[in-house]
Amino acid sequence: MSNQPGFIAGFRNAGILPTDSEELRLQKSLLIFATGLISFASMFWLFIYLQLGPQFS
Repeated sequence: MSNQPGFIAGFRNAGILPTDSEELRLQKSLLIFATGLISFASMFWLFIYLQLGPQFS
């Protein structure tokens, strides 16, 4: 087994520098989390829209 971080751990630490304060690390982590959540929500919205059909809207 290698010591490389996993896919999720890579996203969790994206943009975080060793010199960042704890508050800045939290802000960066929340920004990445919110961006991922919004991206997933938009894909889910599109899936529901396509399943219901354009006539429903």
